[in-house]
Amino acid sequence: MDQHEDIETMEAFRSFVSKTFHPPLPPAHDASAEVKAAYEAEYESLKVRCANAEVQLLQYKNKEGVFAREITWTNAKRVSAADFWALYGIEVPDLQVVAMRACAQSCAATASERGHKVMNAIECKKQNRDRLG
Repeated sequence: MDQHEDIETMEAFRSFVSKTFHPPLPPAHDASAEVKAAYEAEYESLKVRCANAEVQLLQYKNKEGVFAREITWTNAKRVSAADFWALYGIEVPDLQVVAMRACAQSCAATASERGHKVMNAIECKKQNRDRLG
């Protein structure tokens, strides 16, 4: 599938990038001017990193720089995705951050199942308490 031609996939990519470089909570209204200025500077820096990650995706897709080397794509088949981005992502640092975060995502249902187990236990305790009460 040509992901770059799929609108839904590209929107998901942009959404993931913006979540990766999400700014901290804004300062309180009564915060000092220095705190507000520091927040604005960090917010602008994160917007630039988002834009850079999207541009760096073009470098990856167009096989420019380190991605133009044949050995890069040979190794892409031989190493894990996290190792690939650790090795070759240095030329695209903002995209590397996004890729490494994506590689760190759990692809199993274990975490959600654990949450369901906890919720079921809470439900059972509530039901038991109601029966005893």
